[in-house]
Amino acid sequence: MSDSQTDGMYNQLCPPLPEEFDEFAGWRRMIAAAISRYEPEFEKLLGLQQPNSQFRHDLSGAILVCVLTNKFPPKRHSETRKELEAICKEAVAAEAIIRRLDSALRETSSIYPPIKHQFLELGKHTDDYAALSKLARAHASALSDSGGQRGMFAFRSLVAGLWYAFEKVSQIEASDAAKYRSEKYEGLFFEFVEAVLPLVRELVPEMPCPESRLAQDTSVFKVVTSLRRNGRRQKRRKRTRKVGSAKSVRSRR
Repeated sequence: MSDSQTDGMYNQLCPPLPEEFDEFAGWRRMIAAAISRYEPEFEKLLGLQQPNSQFRHDLSGAILVCVLTNKFPPKRHSETRKELEAICKEAVAAEAIIRRLDSALRETSSIYPPIKHQFLELGKHTDDYAALSKLARAHASALSDSGGQRGMFAFRSLVAGLWYAFEKVSQIEASDAAKYRSEKYEGLFFEFVEAVLPLVRELVPEMPCPESRLAQDTSVFKVVTSLRRNGRRQKRRKRTRKVGSAKSVRSRR
């Protein structure tokens, strides 16, 4: 199954947040106001010589996602998969029952035709249950859960968002600005996270965070390493698809 098909199924089952609703818009305005006085400091830290609107937009977005993740922490993929597998099972059962019932209704002559016709209409939904079971099964199959750390979802989402903002404005890979050398962490990206974090803690003081600078840098390094690994995996997939497409085109000629 292609990535685009999986994404489409995911969006049908778990639609993204609407771009604007009252609470969402309120958080956006609050964050924009809170970070405005810090933005020049962050830009100076990253070596920017003048205000950068794209960086400010990306920074605000990273903090917004962090705040929302803290407010609405995600479920484990394994939990979501179990729910979807249960829906799939019930949808399969409903499809089978409706098909048997529809067949029995069509064969019987013991029900007055106008009434019988009314209930035969129920059979029109058989394919809907079949589609639901297929959709739930496909989405459940696409979810994987390798275990690992359960807490600090919001903190890790913040690091991922800052990673995106950092790389976009600096043209430096965060993995090159977040190194582990001689048993210590070095790099500008660690300093960037450290500069932004007090502001985020003002907005969401209850957000779970690493308890020390060492633990913080360790968590940041793990997130950056994971993002780098996933990025490389996606690039390999794209190259594989391109090679496959090229071979397919040549074979048809």
